[in-house]
Amino acid sequence: MGSAIIGQRCILSEEGLAILGGRRHHKLDRTGTIVGLMGDNYVVHWDGNAKETVRPYSRRYIKLIDPTPKAPPS
Repeated sequence: MGSAIIGQRCILSEEGLAILGGRRHHKLDRTGTIVGLMGDNYVVHWDGNAKETVRPYSRRYIKLIDPTPKAPPS
């Protein structure tokens, strides 16, 4: 998995929102980009945040966004 995950779009999960909600993660836009790995954590840059706010987050609080669009059911 490793470097293939870097650059992947992600969103703060509902569990992450509940746990981290008091840390100004209550914005409507909870999407970001994984910019690195630190141990078992993803390092995430949240959309609209300055580069200085990039921090590691537990993988259980981050939900990956599937980059491939799904075909509508026929």
